[in-house]
Amino acid sequence: MKAARPILLLALLLRLTLAAPAAPGELDRLDPADPAWTALAARLGREPEGVAEFEEERTFRFRFKPVLLAGIARVSARHGLSLEYTRPEPRIVIVDSAGVLFREPGGDRAAPRDPRARLMNEAMLHVLRFDLAALGREFDLEGGHGAEGWQLALRPRSAELRRTLSSIEARGDETGVRRLVLRRADRQTIEIRIGAPRPMRGGFPAEDVRRFFRGSP
Repeated sequence: MKAARPILLLALLLRLTLAAPAAPGELDRLDPADPAWTALAARLGREPEGVAEFEEERTFRFRFKPVLLAGIARVSARHGLSLEYTRPEPRIVIVDSAGVLFREPGGDRAAPRDPRARLMNEAMLHVLRFDLAALGREFDLEGGHGAEGWQLALRPRSAELRRTLSSIEARGDETGVRRLVLRRADRQTIEIRIGAPRPMRGGFPAEDVRRFFRGSP
């Protein structure tokens, strides 16, 4: 069986027991410079490296059943994002400032160059890093936060990006992003559920950097 092509992002795990997502009207327009949001970003940035299990569910308009994937996500402020898929087939997908790299048994393969895909991949990296200033350059942002956690809704500004992506919805808590929903313009939906992250204090071991990321430690 041919593995489903991971969409960045971030691609991901453990179902959450969070409250149902708020309707778009319940979120407020978000200013990335708002002290409440910058304080949250600072708290989330205390652990620059981490590991979490994930589940990814992809729904296609032309398939009756969704496609289910699972694996281990590694996030590094220095090296980017690495998705180690363990189901349905083993595969590693690396997302960083250089683009997307598929690491397969036959060797490494770079993703085709596509400006819209690049923008979407960068958006996923910025969401996982909770970089609201970077997101605000390409998206209209809405958000809300309270005792149950925080929520973000991102809608692309440019017509070019809207041809690929309708919206990104993110939810999380004080430990980081726990759920992502990518709604594509072709009506494909990708829901990523992320388990509780395990901080990698001191950074990833050199062997892990070589295996799961691009470049040297």
